[in-house]
Amino acid sequence: MKIVKIVSFIVVGILGSIILLIASSFTFLNLVKITINKPTSSLSAGIRGVNWADEHDNFVDGVIYVSGLAKNDTYDSAKVVGRQVIGQMFDETGANTVRLPINEATVANYWRTYTGAIDAALERGKVIFC
Repeated sequence: MKIVKIVSFIVVGILGSIILLIASSFTFLNLVKITINKPTSSLSAGIRGVNWADEHDNFVDGVIYVSGLAKNDTYDSAKVVGRQVIGQMFDETGANTVRLPINEATVANYWRTYTGAIDAALERGKVIFC
């Protein structure tokens, strides 16, 4: 009988501690405040951006093929892919700007095709090249 009382006392103590721990966690969460600061510059205030990158690396000497595009794409196929990729990224994130990588080789050897993706992005928002 004494053992049952002791075990009951221990169980009640443990359960009470767990309840207090959970309650204090919720109280702590209510004390934590997350603030998101809006940009102070009017030049960047409306920019909510995503990055459309080459799946390998943007820093290459050759042509940069952003994910979804390939060497054999045309302006039209790049525009279709651009609409799909940009549309999905913008819809999922609420973005209105896309950063596209650019280098000399891409401009010299792939520009006609790349402009299809660029035009698709411009249909939905802003484009930043870098």
